[in-house]
Amino acid sequence: MLFVEKMKRKTSDEVRKAVTKIFNPLPDKMKRTTTLDNGPEHTQHEKVTKNTGIQVYFAKPYASWQRGAKESVNGLIRWYFPKGTDFDNISIKELKRVQNAINNRPRKSLGYKKPIEIYTHILTSLNEKIALEI
Repeated sequence: MLFVEKMKRKTSDEVRKAVTKIFNPLPDKMKRTTTLDNGPEHTQHEKVTKNTGIQVYFAKPYASWQRGAKESVNGLIRWYFPKGTDFDNISIKELKRVQNAINNRPRKSLGYKKPIEIYTHILTSLNEKIALEI
């Protein structure tokens, strides 16, 4: 599932805020791990873990295959926003439109299901489990 947030700049502080905003609303059972590249924008990874409960791992330099699913989604994003796109000129509405389009696209890695279908199924299952425990 792709979640997007518009940032003013690609700084570690902005990235931490965006990641926290994306992950915090998710149920704890959906917040386990994330694998990042070694860019300076991820230097606040310990604060991300503290704020969200997500364990952060780092891919080895030049080992994009260690982040395969993320690299695949990055490729899909590039269909809409080619490298060098000035995101100051892209509205939040347009970003959310692309997020929706990508999340409603069937993926081979998901057995040709859409990410939104898998996400909804997981949320429904978790809510039913919580209701049974109460």
